[in-house]
Amino acid sequence: MEAKRISVEELKRKMDSQEDVTILDIRSKFDYMKSDVVIPGSIRMHVNKLLQRLDELDPEVLTVAYCT
Repeated sequence: MEAKRISVEELKRKMDSQEDVTILDIRSKFDYMKSDVVIPGSIRMHVNKLLQRLDELDPEVLTVAYCT
């Protein structure tokens, strides 16, 4: 499976139009704690746990990973 990039503007359009989107916040704990960015409704997940937790994600819903 190939990961595709999505622009911030495109993601905002999808969220504003109530499109079903899952947002994974995979920033490190350090990056998360030093940032003032919180994405409403996002799921915090350590990137190293992603493969172990794939069954938690709906394959029919666009999943966007946010990292720094």
